[in-house]
Amino acid sequence: MVTSRFEVLVIGNYRQTLTVIRSLARANYRVIVGRSEPHAFTEYSRYIEGIWKHPDIDCHGEEFLTALSAFAKSRTAPFSIFPVGERELSVLAHNVPELPPATMVVMPDSATVLTCLNKVTFYELATRLGLPVAEFRLANSLLELMARAESIGFPCVVKPLGSLTDFRDQKAAVLYNRDELPRKLPSWPLGHASLIVQKFSSGLRHNCHFLADQGELLAYFEQRVLRTDRPDYTGFGVDGDSVPPTTALRNHTAKLIRELGYSGLGCVQFLVDEVRGTTSLLELNPRLDATCAVPYYCGYDFPAMAVELFAYRRQIASNRPANDSIYPLRRGVWSSGDLTKLGQDIRRQRISWGEVLRRLLRIARSFWLADFHLTWSWRDPLPTWYVFAGMLRAAFRRIRELVFVGRRQDRSL
Repeated sequence: MVTSRFEVLVIGNYRQTLTVIRSLARANYRVIVGRSEPHAFTEYSRYIEGIWKHPDIDCHGEEFLTALSAFAKSRTAPFSIFPVGERELSVLAHNVPELPPATMVVMPDSATVLTCLNKVTFYELATRLGLPVAEFRLANSLLELMARAESIGFPCVVKPLGSLTDFRDQKAAVLYNRDELPRKLPSWPLGHASLIVQKFSSGLRHNCHFLADQGELLAYFEQRVLRTDRPDYTGFGVDGDSVPPTTALRNHTAKLIRELGYSGLGCVQFLVDEVRGTTSLLELNPRLDATCAVPYYCGYDFPAMAVELFAYRRQIASNRPANDSIYPLRRGVWSSGDLTKLGQDIRRQRISWGEVLRRLLRIARSFWLADFHLTWSWRDPLPTWYVFAGMLRAAFRRIRELVFVGRRQDRSL
């Protein structure tokens, strides 16, 4: 590992941010967390040594980039920037900030990031490489979308070119027949010039976490998503387990990163239907996946390896990180994410009370069967407690609202 004590600024508050903080602190880095909101659950981690309050990261990020440059120039210790989410990566890839020469930004190069974040560009690249990409077409209007769907056939999937623009609070919409379009997509979503219509692929999502250096695979870990926070499996993974490396998926991953000359962290996602024997490429996220706690708890410490790799490339560290060890097969769940989505569905009246009970039973079962939890740590409990305290406050507010409405209705009778 790097002998001097690096200072690492972690930008972006997501569930995987906690894994990054805990990983880097364990590796003896000095961790600073950036935030723009009044409070972020990650700031309650015992492992952070500072908080940097920064402007909101909007589409262009001009104020944020100016503030980031000033903050980097104020540091005297060896300094790294670790962007966690896609918005942070996108802003840094589109607008390279003016940073001191010694500052390291722990992310793939800008061209690679922008290629991966645009699904059409990425699918075209993967198709040229002969990877299993489900048939897809672009649509620029609802009328054209229906025509594309009928030509591809039902069921099909409608999704945006990227994930940074809101798509009706979902990743994708599955259309099982033409009659579902008015309900699932009643109007063209704002901010989207085009949408992707793709042939539906069945199976479970396999997250192929990796670290690469100039197109060479240094570490590979495979994890399967058993359940998401949406019943149709289009949501965020909330229950998953590690699985032995699949030769075909590892080879697909290696081919992609070799073609891109990839350096850094990433996660390739596939849909694998073992019954039908089919595989379909979903995307390549040029960042840590939200489920990166699974490899972390199984001995694949991707955040620390990533910082060490960039230090090695700067000739600061003497060893290039790598990991090809056999990992245990373990199961991890994200109960707070499960409960948060359930609460949203209840507030928006999208779910019956019978389904509420069924989902609560599924959440309880996953909680009981899990070997670990993606955000919870006995050594670092405050961030998760803060999240659950917020959920309880929201639930009490909702109960008070219902009681108040009920009393008003009684008085009007």
